[in-house]
Amino acid sequence: RVTFYILVILRQDFLKRMDIVFKNDNLVRMAFTDSSWRQGDWQRESNQRLEFFGDAVLSVLVSEYLIRKFVYKKEGDLTNIRSALTRQTTLALVAEELGMEPCIYWGRSDSVMERRRVLADAFEALIGALVLDQGYHAPRMFVRKVILSRVQDLPNTTSLVSPKNRLQTRANKAGKV
Repeated sequence: RVTFYILVILRQDFLKRMDIVFKNDNLVRMAFTDSSWRQGDWQRESNQRLEFFGDAVLSVLVSEYLIRKFVYKKEGDLTNIRSALTRQTTLALVAEELGMEPCIYWGRSDSVMERRRVLADAFEALIGALVLDQGYHAPRMFVRKVILSRVQDLPNTTSLVSPKNRLQTRANKAGKV
């Protein structure tokens, strides 16, 4: 019970630091509740649906920015940049830097991969919740501030290709499925 109130206070502090004010507290609570927190209680809602929506919104917002900023870049280059900005490791790093982790209800794990997933999912869920609560302007400003500000720090677009993409390209060139 004490943990619950501490998490609420930490979440309120986080939102204040981010200059975000929600009208619907249920959306905020849901955005910061990972499915591992339910602990068998399937009545509790988690952030999975908001994460699904936020993932799509984030992709659109980043794509919109890139298409306007890089007028002469090819589609493949834009795809690589978007992927670098929206992949799980990047989103988890951003969420960690912003101080989201203490605000998330989740069944703690020692797994680095699980922690990264929880952070990235909560970040995307927050974006989804922002859209549902306030429309697209608020998440657009938030994404611009915390994600798109990183574009200039990215290496050249050829080095941004994910290992999975490199493997697919090599297999295709070799005529392998």
